[in-house]
Amino acid sequence: MIAAALSIPAAWKELRSRRLDEQERAARADADEGRIRLERVVNSTYGAIVESDESGRIVLAQGPLVNSFGFDEGDLIGRRQLGLIVPSHRRTWGLKTPDRSGGLTGEVRVFDAEQRERWVSFSTTMLIDSNSHPRFITAIRDIEKEIASRHQMQEVERLESLSTICAGLAHDFNNVLTVFGVLCEKFDDAQLRSELMSAQTQASELTEGLLSFAKQRETVDRPILIDEFVQEIRPIVERIAGAKVETRWRVDCPGAVIVMEHLSLQQIFFNLVMNARHAMAHGGRIDIR
Repeated sequence: MIAAALSIPAAWKELRSRRLDEQERAARADADEGRIRLERVVNSTYGAIVESDESGRIVLAQGPLVNSFGFDEGDLIGRRQLGLIVPSHRRTWGLKTPDRSGGLTGEVRVFDAEQRERWVSFSTTMLIDSNSHPRFITAIRDIEKEIASRHQMQEVERLESLSTICAGLAHDFNNVLTVFGVLCEKFDDAQLRSELMSAQTQASELTEGLLSFAKQRETVDRPILIDEFVQEIRPIVERIAGAKVETRWRVDCPGAVIVMEHLSLQQIFFNLVMNARHAMAHGGRIDIR
C-alpha cells in the first residue's frame, strides 16, 4: 500500500513533465513556423532586414538582398550601418524626418561587396529590447530598376519639352522664310534669284523636319532621281565646300532612282561635305561620284 501510494505522485510528476515537454515542443514548433512565415513575408516585401544597436553597429542581417549584394550574412555583423552608405548620401540619411510610426523612410545609395553603388529604399523602426536598450530594425529594398524607370520618364518629359520648343521655332522661322521668298523675287539676277529660292526651299524642308520631330509625324519615303537631285544640291554643296576646296562631280546615272525621305538624303549629303571641308583646313578636293 505504501509503495503504491508513493508511485502515484511519481507517475503524476512524470506525466506532468511529459505534457510540459510536449507543450514546450509545440510552442517551439509554432514559434519556428511563425518565424518562417514572417521571413517569407519579409523576403517577398523587402530584400533584407538589418538590425543594429544603439551605436549603429549591425547585429543581424538577413534576406536575399544581402547575398545579391555579394555579402554573406556574417560579413555585415559588427560593421557600422552608416559605413555602407555612399558618403554623399550620409548627410541625407541623418536628416531624415521620422514618420508617424516613429521610424525613418527614404532612398539612399549604398555600397555592395565590390564597392559598387546601388540604390535602395529603407524603412527603419526603433524597438526597445528586454534590457531596455534601443534596437533599430531596417527593412531594405532594391530600387535600381525603379530609379532607371524614373530617369527614362524624365528623358521622355525632356524630349516632349524639346519638341514643343522645336514646333515654336519652326513656325517662327517659316514666317521669316515667307518674307525671304518674297524679297528674293525682286532680284534681277536670274541665277542669284534661283539660288536664293533654292536655299529657301531647303530651309523650308528643314523646318518641316523640325515639325515632324515635334509632332511625331512619320517621314515619307519617295522615289528620287539621282541626276535631278545632284543638279538641285550642287550649288549649295559648292558653297558649303568653300573657296579653298574644289568639288569634282562625276555623277552620270540617267534614270537611277533612290527611295528615301528627301530631306534625310540632303542632310546626309551636306553632312558629308561639311566633314570633308573640316578635314581639309588648308584646302583640297572633294570627289563626288
